[in-house]
Amino acid sequence: MAYPHYAINKAERYYYEILENEWNVGRTAAEELTMRSRTYAAKALYEPKGVDRVAIVVVESTQAGILDKERVLQALETTEGKRIYQFLERKQSLEPDPGYAREEGF
Repeated sequence: MAYPHYAINKAERYYYEILENEWNVGRTAAEELTMRSRTYAAKALYEPKGVDRVAIVVVESTQAGILDKERVLQALETTEGKRIYQFLERKQSLEPDPGYAREEGF
């Protein structure tokens, strides 16, 4: 018979091990997460030539069994991935330019 505190500690250790080993999220960072996701789907997005990775999109759910991972990944490989990349490209032009700020005296 397992003691309740042991079962909780074992489950907690397993949770942090999975985050570390499969998602490269260290325990310190994971302890700062406020939402305990039950299901993840993640996909790296590359620029159109497929050479440089520009982002990683993570879709998560707090409920088990409602996230269709294959459908999410397929969308990120096709239409939605392209839309997100285009959005990021448009937003890049709005990023602050420290050189310009210095020229203006800021």
